[in-house]
Amino acid sequence: LQNYPDPNIMFDNYGADAVRMFLVNSPIVRGENLRFREEGVREVVSRVMLPWVNACRFFFGQANLYQLVNGREFKYNPHAPLSN
Repeated sequence: LQNYPDPNIMFDNYGADAVRMFLVNSPIVRGENLRFREEGVREVVSRVMLPWVNACRFFFGQANLYQLVNGREFKYNPHAPLSN
């Protein structure tokens, strides 16, 4: 009785992180029943993971542009937002 998608196919299609995030945000962590659906994993990818990946790509692109324009490598300074 295969009433759920094959986890190996889900890992291949969406990656283990997407499946893991779906499970962590599911009712199963509160001890409730879970209806494991491919649509739920796909929603995690589109609402959580893709915006995160896009933000990282934007940041790295801007850091590379900074290096090209200024001739200096971008270096993270955790105190910079707090300094005057």
